[in-house]
Amino acid sequence: MIKYYISNHKISDIAHEEITAMIHSDKRVAEYYYKRELEMTKMLSDLLISNGFEKKNIYEKVHVMIGLIDNLWHEIIYHKHSDMDYDIVDNIEKLFKNDLW
Repeated sequence: MIKYYISNHKISDIAHEEITAMIHSDKRVAEYYYKRELEMTKMLSDLLISNGFEKKNIYEKVHVMIGLIDNLWHEIIYHKHSDMDYDIVDNIEKLFKNDLW
């Protein structure tokens, strides 16, 4: 999933910024975007459950995880703060790994 987010955000900076702006300025676009986001959350939750992960609160955990990963890649790809250490992917995995099993 993390690798997908990297490639997805690197496709086109301009397109990504335009879509983000549309989400904030057009209610229909926002509804569509958030509906797809929840569908992806459900799909990933169902996949994890079918592979033996704990079912309790998985939907919420996956949704938060998606948000953290998305924000991390925005930081790495767009913000690029020179004084920040973005090598925290392992920490994100550890944060949820113990809780998901």
